[in-house]
Amino acid sequence: MKYLVLLCLGVLAGCAARPSVTVPATLPNYIAPTEGAVASLQIRSNQVAGVGVFSSFEDQRACKGIRMIANTKTTQNQLKASTTLRADEPASLWFAYVGPGNRLCNVAMTFKPVKGRNYLALANATDVACAIALQDISDPSNPKQEPTRFARTVVLTGRESAHCAAVDVDAELTKVRRPNLSGLRMDDLKALLPAAPPAEAAK
Repeated sequence: MKYLVLLCLGVLAGCAARPSVTVPATLPNYIAPTEGAVASLQIRSNQVAGVGVFSSFEDQRACKGIRMIANTKTTQNQLKASTTLRADEPASLWFAYVGPGNRLCNVAMTFKPVKGRNYLALANATDVACAIALQDISDPSNPKQEPTRFARTVVLTGRESAHCAAVDVDAELTKVRRPNLSGLRMDDLKALLPAAPPAEAAK
């Protein structure tokens, strides 16, 4: 799918009136792993009219090699996608948003998915900023903030290259973090969760 993504520098970037950087009009698609240890990822977005792109990377630690998971068009403002991630190793996600008037923001994060778990990444975009809330929804009745999540800073160095600012990824993944839903209420997330499995019939 072809499109033009216009991004400003920074991870929790404020919106700019005009774009300063462009990335290629065609991005390679993310190829979800199907064998070995994997975890499931549900993607949703809460945004005003505009274009949102949700991506991962070929190199998850360094955020190199952008790989598109899903995007929106101006006539379809909400992201809705499902994919899988390689479990038990770092996984990086990047949400970029172009709002009305070419107002721009992007946010990235890395976490360590666990084999067999199901996660919800909710991208939230407003007129001034964007963010990602990440929940472990393996038990839909009791979603939990993913404690290994930490923010990344994506640096765009040209039309076809991007990377994350250097950081000790393994050290960051082991830190215990306070829940942060980026201004979202739990009720906002519950509407996005998969239905709970039916109770086992009484014998």
